[in-house]
Amino acid sequence: SPCLPNGLIRTVGIDLGTTNSAVAEAVFDPKNPQKLEVRCLEIDQPTDAGIHNNVTVPSVIALKGEGAIIGRGAKKLRARMTDEGLVRNKSIFYECKNEMGLRRRYNKAPEGFESPAEISGQVLKFLFDSAMENRPDPIRQTVITVPASFQANQRNDTLAAADLAGIDIEGGRFIDEPIAAFIDYVLSWSDRMLGKPGQSKTLLVFDFGGGTCDVAVFKIRLPNKGGQLKVAP
Repeated sequence: SPCLPNGLIRTVGIDLGTTNSAVAEAVFDPKNPQKLEVRCLEIDQPTDAGIHNNVTVPSVIALKGEGAIIGRGAKKLRARMTDEGLVRNKSIFYECKNEMGLRRRYNKAPEGFESPAEISGQVLKFLFDSAMENRPDPIRQTVITVPASFQANQRNDTLAAADLAGIDIEGGRFIDEPIAAFIDYVLSWSDRMLGKPGQSKTLLVFDFGGGTCDVAVFKIRLPNKGGQLKVAP
């Protein structure tokens, strides 16, 4: 009891993907400490046929009229770019994550859409704002996943994108994508799949994404009763 927080804790995790992005939340209520609620959020995405609600948000932005369309609606516009008069890196943006860290500039784009970091910032803000609207409880912490292959300059661009989106990730709360997959695996299957106490194992994790494929190898030592799981990626 002395270790329990005074109020509800809500943490948001964002997967900023090359092709698609997603946002999830974990909610812990000290009044019901045995229950930890973790779920992907369904996001409302405007399209020309109405609102599309899904957990998957295409990482596409289209500038049409006076506003920016993000997600499913922008992806549909990408399929008919020529007919809609849209020009890549000027009025429609996609797969910009591949150019993070390269100091690329989109010189014909309007202010706020002139670099991969700014495009990623727009996607992050859309996801974060949607999470805020989904539930009234304040967000205590936000975590963003990045490819394990991301170098310092790419991580710095992601940090800049988060800052542009108004997301506080103080302390560099990035998690490499295959490590995030491993955490989920441990929480979901450890009682049946990891083995017996005292055993050592090697685990191979594939993160097969739309834009990048990451592979991670983990050395795992399973704890005896009362011990701590030891993992070295």
